[in-house]
Amino acid sequence: ELQDRIATEIMMQLQVSISEKDLLRVLRSGTDNPEAFDLLLRANETRGTNAREVFDPETDPGLDLIDRALALDPDYAPAWAARSLAFSGALFFDNDPARTLEYIEESRAAGQRAVDADPEYAGGHLALGMSWFRARNAIEAERLFIKSLELDPYNPFAMSMLGLIKINGDPQMALDLLTRTRELDPSSQFVYRQIFFALTALGRPDEGLEILLQG
Repeated sequence: ELQDRIATEIMMQLQVSISEKDLLRVLRSGTDNPEAFDLLLRANETRGTNAREVFDPETDPGLDLIDRALALDPDYAPAWAARSLAFSGALFFDNDPARTLEYIEESRAAGQRAVDADPEYAGGHLALGMSWFRARNAIEAERLFIKSLELDPYNPFAMSMLGLIKINGDPQMALDLLTRTRELDPSSQFVYRQIFFALTALGRPDEGLEILLQG
């Protein structure tokens, strides 16, 4: 209740115009189980602390917290999305072919569970899209990133991933998306490099170098 009051007060202070449907989406926590909610918060806090280490599903502390949350609430869409991203994110640093297919399948299954549990939750479509992106299926990934942005137009993660896909086919669109991503999340570790790639594809490498230096 306190979280909902704070979110509503922030939107009022910012004078944000938002529909009732969008308001419900912002206030949605995904679960009525406080313990499951707490476990997912703790899991999110562990994200990034050991990202460059080899991911081991048997011992990963973040995944353990996520699975404990799902044991309490099997329909907790954000927890399923977090589980999906844990496996797809591991493939960014761990490219061992022996694990790639397993992790993609785990990521896809969890992402689909997130979408099934709450089709209006943008994070589910984003997570499922990441599983297809790791499987090198850009067409399906793009469709899901677009769906995620339809549900949450200000999600910098979905926006940057769509921009990354567009670099080769439509670099100007990619640049527009990635520039907007940087405005939304200027502390992103990756968006400056992605903008460099888009500018290079447009034949503007000097501008790209300036962006890298800014990053």
